[in-house]
Amino acid sequence: MLIIKILFWISAILLIYNYLLYPFILLIIHYFSKNHKCRKPDIDFLPKVSIIIAAHNEELVISDKLTSIIKGDYPLDKIEILIGSDNSTDNTNAILSEWAEKYSFIKPYFFTQRQGKIAILNQLIPKANNEILILTDANIIFSPKTIIELVIYFSNLKIGFVDSRIININGSTDGITLPEQKYISLESKIKEYEGCIWGKTMGSFGGCYAMRKDLFSPIPEDKLIMDDLYICLNILKNNFWGIYARDAVVYEKTTADMKIEYNRKIRIAAGAIQNLFIFSSILLKFNALSFCFFSHKVLRWFGPFFLIIIILFSIIIATTGNWLYILLSSIIVLSILITIIDRYILYPRNKILKLFRFITHFYLANLATLMGWIRVIKGTKNSIWTPPPRA
Repeated sequence: MLIIKILFWISAILLIYNYLLYPFILLIIHYFSKNHKCRKPDIDFLPKVSIIIAAHNEELVISDKLTSIIKGDYPLDKIEILIGSDNSTDNTNAILSEWAEKYSFIKPYFFTQRQGKIAILNQLIPKANNEILILTDANIIFSPKTIIELVIYFSNLKIGFVDSRIININGSTDGITLPEQKYISLESKIKEYEGCIWGKTMGSFGGCYAMRKDLFSPIPEDKLIMDDLYICLNILKNNFWGIYARDAVVYEKTTADMKIEYNRKIRIAAGAIQNLFIFSSILLKFNALSFCFFSHKVLRWFGPFFLIIIILFSIIIATTGNWLYILLSSIIVLSILITIIDRYILYPRNKILKLFRFITHFYLANLATLMGWIRVIKGTKNSIWTPPPRA
């Protein structure tokens, strides 16, 4: 029973540390830190930029995407846009051809065999003519100053990648939207602090980030992997800085559908966990990078196992009659019941109790991560997926 209690408290402490204590520690260090690595340079820096987009059946959003780039404040004579249409079967190719006829710096590449985002990036990036790359998804809409706010940091030669701030424009609190927005807000703040303090922002959100072309290494195509996390960790491992630029605003309209979001999180988790095996050597460095990697990413990936231990062991210990564990196990069981009620009774009826929905989001996120582990263990290698429905 002693071993069970020890494992229970270790799991509880690590879970609390990951979600609460680590962000608080970053907040304190950031407050007292004076040499912020994310301080914006006070200069005019407008290098030539190559924008890389992998697209598959994006007819609903691709014109809006290109319009947001072209109508932005960045000089068009310093931009090239490389778009890889990954065997699109809708009107994406026709739309891209029309844009390419109008603007010579838009360069579409039409792939007739479905390959997936990673393969498209591996083929497009070497074709880029400029040193600064912006990797972005087709449904991410730029604000007028997005490019300026991303590239200005590259005047510092230590900067390897810069992440943008994605704002959800769903305009709804239905479904899973509200807790997901709060989660992204917390993640953004954590990334900002990691970048400002040490220049070790733990990856990007993937929808839009900038990097130096000469720091790109081909992404493994033989496994399911999150390309953005792989690219960013590889840059950090080579002693360059990664930061989060809060003023580099982009917009995304995401789904409020709980099932779609859950499946998306499974895919992200499976791809992210693969990076643990690739970059496990980082953990042995015992420096700022290993601290951020362990505290932010590794513990998050092991969260489902901590949660399982907490649930099962609290119930086992409660059978001994200890009032503390009876209370803890009762709270845990109640939270699970709340999740079931919210998911299968309230959600189908479009009823929302905010506390219930936040608890549901927490459990679904960890369940998705667990399913991601199962995919990894099964050896799922297909990195091709269908983008969620666009708006």
